[in-house]
Amino acid sequence: MKDIWRKRYMKASSIEREELSVLTGFNANIDHIYDFDAIDVDLESVESELMERVEGPEELKQVLSHCVETGENVEVLGRYMAKEFPEANRQLGGQGGIIAEFMNRTGNYSIFYTPFLSKELADMMSEEIVYPVIDSGLKLKRIKDAVNTDRTKENMIVEIDGEKTCRMIVSDRLEGFGPYFRKGIEERIETLDRNIDAAVLSGFHDADGNFSAKIDKAEIQIGLLNTPAHLEYVDMQEKKSKKILRDLLPEFDSVGLDENEALEVAEIKGMDVEDELSLGEAFQLSKRLLEDVDRVHIHTYRYHVVFADDYDIRPEKIRESMLYAENCAIAAADTGELPDTDDLRELGLEGKHLHRLDDLEDFAHHLGLEDFVETGIADINDITVVAIPTLIHEDPERVVGLGDIISSAAFTAELG
Repeated sequence: MKDIWRKRYMKASSIEREELSVLTGFNANIDHIYDFDAIDVDLESVESELMERVEGPEELKQVLSHCVETGENVEVLGRYMAKEFPEANRQLGGQGGIIAEFMNRTGNYSIFYTPFLSKELADMMSEEIVYPVIDSGLKLKRIKDAVNTDRTKENMIVEIDGEKTCRMIVSDRLEGFGPYFRKGIEERIETLDRNIDAAVLSGFHDADGNFSAKIDKAEIQIGLLNTPAHLEYVDMQEKKSKKILRDLLPEFDSVGLDENEALEVAEIKGMDVEDELSLGEAFQLSKRLLEDVDRVHIHTYRYHVVFADDYDIRPEKIRESMLYAENCAIAAADTGELPDTDDLRELGLEGKHLHRLDDLEDFAHHLGLEDFVETGIADINDITVVAIPTLIHEDPERVVGLGDIISSAAFTAELG
């Protein structure tokens, strides 16, 4: 059975894809990335603790110890502590920025918007990416010609390669940040809408100041888009999550979550779930989310799955798009850089393995699905279910942003 899935993975890398015009936003920053094994930090006598904000190196070590023990991806608030860990690899970060760059490198027309665009940030992005500005009407300018501030959000990321690959993020704050378009663009949002094929938006959790009012503003703007729009969810405080799930999510067509994010949302929805999200639990969670969106994409270390309701994309194309998306993430893990089309064409299976099919088998057994393990496709009470086993990179050069690649690649490939 695994050979069937391996062949599907290889085929998905070679399929030519249509260029789309993709709007991305709203968060972007510069990540200072550290390999945990390479930094000189002693956690032997540190008491692990998860907290929302770190004020100094000792608290940072406590959160880092928590990550090492649990294998959880964790994001906490705090200033970048450069003097504590002097050697860093600088990369473009933030879901919006990563997705904009990835869309450009894989042959799409990438339109990116963030309210605060510094020269330092723009210089880290490809010249072909464009940015909407108001200049005698709505214009799309090369991103390096659209700089509007000297402020840049800088994050610290520690990558941990243990039994489970995970990371700790110390997230800086960009004062006044709002995940929405400024007034001039808002007034011309219908013009922008006519120029795009898809929207992949994120960064709502970073709203600074009056969070509720800023999400309300974003809700109104997203509601003006007729283009298919995907929300890239991220771990956040429960109060913020409840607001986004209740008010903002229904304005989107699709939502993407990794396993930790899905577990977080399941808890908010009052579900009793284990530490690992089974495919059956993912189905139960998605039935609740499908009350607000047409498509739910959950990706874990073991499987990826899309649940869709009233969605006119063929399940075979959904499956092919997820395979393509996982290949994109594996290509990034392979080189340490966001992949381009050549990286995908050259991708092979050396140094990678296919995860066991246990989750698909258990799901099929409990629901009496005959061909599900082989096809990954089922229709359950008019909900389309499409699942794939993951491809595992045995020695990844990169882990940051892989979830953003998976979600955005799958969603846009379905539309192409």
